[in-house]
Amino acid sequence: MQHLADHIVNNGSFAWVIPANQLQANDYRIRIHANDGIMPQATTPETFLVANSGHDYYVNDQFTAGDVFTTAVGNNANSGKSPDQPVASLPALLTAYTFGPATSSTSIPVPTT
Repeated sequence: MQHLADHIVNNGSFAWVIPANQLQANDYRIRIHANDGIMPQATTPETFLVANSGHDYYVNDQFTAGDVFTTAVGNNANSGKSPDQPVASLPALLTAYTFGPATSSTSIPVPTT
């Protein structure tokens, strides 16, 4: 558990910077605890992902034989942001992230079966 803030005025939102040494994972939750009134608290109902901010993404099938760019099988619960955490499908990747205009392009050869 990591403490994010203390005695913050409730203005409807709170922004924080994820520390550079924070482990990338898809099982994070936030718990909010009020110090005033009847001291209510709440925890996010769903887990969320902390991933790197780079521009590289990884998708893989259910096999690792002959893989060049990934080291694990694809799983749509993964972040898709590192070779050991590829998603299983391109639609899952496109749903998970917001992409903007490309500043450069890279051609990646796709193996034929």
